[in-house]
Amino acid sequence: MSTVAPKPIYREANSGRIVEVYTSPTDLFSAAARKVAEIISECLNRKQSCAIALSGGSTPKRLYEFLAKGEGGAIDWKRVHVFFSDERNVPPEDKESNYRMAKESLFATGAVPASNIHRIHGEFSAEEAAQQYEDEIKKVLGNDPVFDLVLLGLGPDGHTASLFPDSPALRESKKLVAANRVDKLKSDRITFTYPLLNRAEHVMFLASGPDKADIVRSVLSGEGDYPSQHVRPNKGELLWMLDKDSAGQYIEHPSH
Repeated sequence: MSTVAPKPIYREANSGRIVEVYTSPTDLFSAAARKVAEIISECLNRKQSCAIALSGGSTPKRLYEFLAKGEGGAIDWKRVHVFFSDERNVPPEDKESNYRMAKESLFATGAVPASNIHRIHGEFSAEEAAQQYEDEIKKVLGNDPVFDLVLLGLGPDGHTASLFPDSPALRESKKLVAANRVDKLKSDRITFTYPLLNRAEHVMFLASGPDKADIVRSVLSGEGDYPSQHVRPNKGELLWMLDKDSAGQYIEHPSH
């Protein structure tokens, strides 16, 4: 683990959110790993266990690899329950599975006890998997579940978790986990809904790379109407962690 914590080259804290921008992807993932470890440590100082939700995608994968190496500092994984904010409607061994990605990049070290890993059963029908997962969350966290940390990515169309533009789960106000048909992908997803996401104590968005620059600028500047813009924790912290390539257009021409 590097001894010097990376410093953001840009930071803002207003409008109910914090935005931090780092020079390089390496600095971003190192800082994000430290932040995850810090949130978990603070949580475990207050209570016996904490619950986090992982996301899929290439950017979170890099973070999980850093966490697996202990880059963020020691984490008492035996007291951490690990869930997933969304999943594709595929079996766990499928190359498209978010669970498989996390298993290969984080769980393979054996640090997280198998009994603490709560995967979405993507091999079931999407409706059945969503209901089973909501039941599982309530079994572990109670009938009014609050996640201590939810990690999220950002798609080029502004989607996050599996909340895609024009998809039915955007309108869900009661279910905490929903089956979501994504017509443009001709696929079904299972996803956390806004009622669950916006209860979280901490929500961390990660984005990296120049291909995210347009959508990062639009989302953070309040342009358009993208699913990711509606993730606004009611009482918790909303943190965006970005590298210079993904945040370049925003920090050069911020409209805030």
